[in-house]
Amino acid sequence: MTFSVPVSGAPAVTLASGWSRVIGLKSYIGICLTLLLGRHPVILIDEPEMCLHPPQAHALGRFIGKYGVSSDHTTFVATHSSHVLRGVIEEKEKLEIIRLS
Repeated sequence: MTFSVPVSGAPAVTLASGWSRVIGLKSYIGICLTLLLGRHPVILIDEPEMCLHPPQAHALGRFIGKYGVSSDHTTFVATHSSHVLRGVIEEKEKLEIIRLS
């Protein structure tokens, strides 16, 4: 069984069944809803790529880039994933990247 998750402005995300996929889907949807509702002035997202394959991590990065900053809220993302980072960069022209080593 597969699930197809359409994301506004991004390609559809297809996830295969299995517990890790369910956890990834739950996290993906939770992040998207948090950004769309924007009820907190500061949003912290830690490793959004967990339990996601690279294409889904990239699509989530694009979603974060598109909806992560508005007049109501700002988003901070901690990630080890180049896929998430590339997705954010593709959607956002003005952003600040801080690399900690």
